[in-house]
Amino acid sequence: MTNVMDFDARKQAIDISASYAVQAPAGSGKTELLSLRFLHLLAVSQQPEEVLAITFTKKAANEMAERILSTLDWAASKELSDLNSQFDIDRYNAADKVLQQDKARSWKLRESPHRLRIQTIDSFSSFLANRLPVLSNFGGPLLVSDQIDDCYQEAIRDCLDSLNDESAIAEHIAELLLHFDNDVEKVEGLLLDLLKNRDQWIETIIDIARSPKDALNHLIKNIDELIEESLLKAKNLLLPYENSIVDLLRYATKNLKTVEKPSIISRCEGLDELPRVQAEDLAQWRGLLSLLLTNDVVKPSWRKRITKEQGFPAPSSSKEFKQLYTDKKQEMEALLGALGELDEGLETLNYLRWLPGVNQGDRTWQFLSTLTAILPTLLAQLEIAFARNNKVDYPQVSSAALRALGTENNPTDLALSLDYQIKHILVDEFQDTSSTQLNLLVKLTAGWEADDGRTLFVVG
Repeated sequence: MTNVMDFDARKQAIDISASYAVQAPAGSGKTELLSLRFLHLLAVSQQPEEVLAITFTKKAANEMAERILSTLDWAASKELSDLNSQFDIDRYNAADKVLQQDKARSWKLRESPHRLRIQTIDSFSSFLANRLPVLSNFGGPLLVSDQIDDCYQEAIRDCLDSLNDESAIAEHIAELLLHFDNDVEKVEGLLLDLLKNRDQWIETIIDIARSPKDALNHLIKNIDELIEESLLKAKNLLLPYENSIVDLLRYATKNLKTVEKPSIISRCEGLDELPRVQAEDLAQWRGLLSLLLTNDVVKPSWRKRITKEQGFPAPSSSKEFKQLYTDKKQEMEALLGALGELDEGLETLNYLRWLPGVNQGDRTWQFLSTLTAILPTLLAQLEIAFARNNKVDYPQVSSAALRALGTENNPTDLALSLDYQIKHILVDEFQDTSSTQLNLLVKLTAGWEADDGRTLFVVG
């Protein structure tokens, strides 16, 4: 952090009357920042368990706990008059107030450091899931393991075996296999990747399973909005060059009529202005992009060579056409040179080629619909595999923790108890939170109200 950023961040860390989100790059002293706020919060708490600090690695949790305890030991051995720097004075004052609370309320933190609630997100989720094993579907304590591929493979095998049943899922599995030309290994690889990263999509799939039609319509609406926003950005980028682009498109599409190999540039035939920015106009935009960009969507670049395949034939033996072909080619090269100078121009245009299509009849939509129909069965088979092998992975723990807290309208006794106990939450590496973990934080703070004294402090 710069000195100004450091000063502002430390002011926010000490201001425990409000919630803050602080951006801090690696090596900027954010652990010290979190620890300082943690001390200030402890100093005004009735019990140390009222303050919860969440990290994403055991190393970070241990480091923060050690820093808190070492600061308390340091303050216990010092006198304020011994200190010179303002930083040490602030740290001493915070720690000394905690020591006074510790003595007045018989916390004995230095003898009982386990009372400091500094945990990894996975550890805290395990705590929640095991507090209400029936509601969380755990049934009892299970081994949480990173070595879980055997359960994934078991679930995938059992799910694909449904192909031989007369169940509704059999048809969807057949469609999925057909999409991959019946390459079972590729299908298994896809499902394995999805299971390993299911915390990123599981909430969406649950919503779709509850109301497939509404979810699909919502998804289509969001896709349309994304496409239209992206097209508008591209159009604004190209508007200064509209006349030149339209003239060159008119020339190219006319010449492409005599080329045997079809080109999507021909989609732009008849345009007298840049394509519109409606979702259904994406195909025309991709035709335009085929004129401007190379075909490599992963490592795109502006075209350096223009040939008859883009509608720019080689110079003719006819003097009249030779001059025309030469002039148009030079105009095209000049346009590409100008576009190449635009900041983020290449990135903005190439992004349009990554956007999904809007036609539900497209193979892409068929694939997504098929996959969406299969995933709930795959998840159910995974839970069976976990129970059979008496072990789970960390995403399963996160999902179980959510179930243990209930819903917004029907919170469990555990959720109500935590709402009473936890007054302050601090989160390190907030940018690493998955959607499931974010939902966990939402549920933990669902009952909080403005100005009720409870705070959330996130660093990322």
